[in-house]
Amino acid sequence: MAQQRTIARPYAAALFELASKDDSVGLWSERLDFLARACKHEAIEKMLADPALPGEVKAHHLFDLLEAHFGGQADEQTGAAALRNFVLLLGMNKRLDVFSEIAEEFARLRQASEKRHQVFVTTAFPLEGAQREQIETRLSNKLGGQVEIHEQTDDSLVGGAIIRYGDQVIDGSLRGRLSKLRESLLKRAA
Repeated sequence: MAQQRTIARPYAAALFELASKDDSVGLWSERLDFLARACKHEAIEKMLADPALPGEVKAHHLFDLLEAHFGGQADEQTGAAALRNFVLLLGMNKRLDVFSEIAEEFARLRQASEKRHQVFVTTAFPLEGAQREQIETRLSNKLGGQVEIHEQTDDSLVGGAIIRYGDQVIDGSLRGRLSKLRESLLKRAA
């Protein structure tokens, strides 16, 4: 998964730069999301995994699917040529399997440009309103934009929280602190 993200980043960055120049970020986002979902469909996954089928042919099938879904709206005004070239490039480079990661990275770049940040907070117990507000305010100030918090609970944390945003992880959980203490004691004992 990490390798696919590494592969996807330059593709997404190049697309985002292109889309930003011609003010079509929303359009590209919509098309990439569709292709990412389509690539997860069982029949499409099977086609993409077929080693006998050339990458260019797979790319043409995907683009035809995209055109069919959007009712032939993929004309020159909507960047169809650039999109077709992009899908073909991925096909020729045998990278059609990273569409999901490209779409995710493109969405992350879009959110960052719009100063919106997705933050994932894992706690032992559900956050109370004041706690959620405090985390939101601090991260909003730190990141310089709007923060959208996605909560989940994990009772194995015992207490505290793990906060993830972008590539950053802040482990303020009791489990994490105990683990660090254990490592420190083991190093001193050695």
